Amino acid sequence: MTAQVAILNKSAVALAADSAATVVVDGVIKVHQSNKLFALREGEPIGIMVYGNAEFMGVPWATLINMYRNSSKVQKTTTTGYALDFLRFIKDLKICRPDAEVTNALQITNSALDLVREDVDEITLRLGHRLTGRERNDLFESVIERRLQMVNKAPRFKTAALDGLDEVFKKTLPHANAMIDQMLEGYSIYKRNRSKFSDVLRRILCGSIARNVMSRGCSGVVIAGFGDREIFPTLVEVHVDGFVAGTLRLKRGSYHNIGRDGTHAVVVPFAQREMVSRFMEGIDPAVLEYLMSLKDLVYGFSKAALNAKFELNSVQDRALEDAVKKDVSEYLENLRTFLHDEFWGPIVRVVAHLPQEDLATMAESLVSLTSLKRHVSSEQETVGGPVDVAVVSKGSGFTWVKSKSFVGGTH
Repeated sequence: MTAQVAILNKSAVALAADSAATVVVDGVIKVHQSNKLFALREGEPIGIMVYGNAEFMGVPWATLINMYRNSSKVQKTTTTGYALDFLRFIKDLKICRPDAEVTNALQITNSALDLVREDVDEITLRLGHRLTGRERNDLFESVIERRLQMVNKAPRFKTAALDGLDEVFKKTLPHANAMIDQMLEGYSIYKRNRSKFSDVLRRILCGSIARNVMSRGCSGVVIAGFGDREIFPTLVEVHVDGFVAGTLRLKRGSYHNIGRDGTHAVVVPFAQREMVSRFMEGIDPAVLEYLMSLKDLVYGFSKAALNAKFELNSVQDRALEDAVKKDVSEYLENLRTFLHDEFWGPIVRVVAHLPQEDLATMAESLVSLTSLKRHVSSEQETVGGPVDVAVVSKGSGFTWVKSKSFVGGTH
């Protein structure tokens, strides 16, 4: 993982990224330094950060960015234009070959199965007792049916050629079937259920490949700066999950358009973002998520109190539950408004007027804060190393403030 921050106001963009790259070699976790922040085009006010998977179809993003930088020199009128041009560039490279597509499809398959495993294991742990065979089979069935529904709700990649998808499925399924058999064996699924469960899992895997469902192997790509006709900066984030059946697997992320929609400044964290959220919002995202369970607590307490007086019928019970959900939802919405008004809002209003050097200092500090927290806690140190910092402005272009490998102004 990684920690990255982009801070934008009307005058500039500050970009900061840590250097830790985590890999697993023979089951051993190794952390080494990696470049994640780059100038997208030489001499132009546009930068790029990459997080998540450090490679696209087996090729390091650093290599692809350097190749793009040395390609067409035509300036783009907008930041979105740069993003589209860069994505078009990697799509057209010869690395998007059939065998690499199958490898990518297997990565998506493995990720989909991991999500099922995690759901089953989490629910099993939460139940707090050893499951009987029937309970385990019922739980597995409910998890995969719910996962299939989620996958089917995702939009299909309209640009994916159907015959190309069929070819990818044909080459992927023999390996996927072996993975499925191993999973069913590991969870001691009854033989009478295996055929049905295998079919559902195959539909999950095929749907995950054909639909806009991002895998664990996807990369986050952040492009920020100024197009030739842009007075104020723009940030475009996309999630890139390889290339299958003639199309890039893309999902749009954050998009910020300073000055044109009433926004004068933004602070945008990527990947490991909990410390930035604590600083900006006054509360950890995990604590806020925990507060969401307040409705269950209030409902349970209210039901117990009312049942002490008289037994609730089903209609009364449902009315009580709906009333509690409504009241607690309103309370949580008011809490979010309070956090925004008291924490996020005042900081952003100051950020809107910060000079470029202060934007850079703030971006670096937020990444360093995440790194420090990981270092002094029991969490795995997936964030760390030197922090690279750059500022992008209309007048000065892409300028390094701090770089561990400064060579002629680019990584």
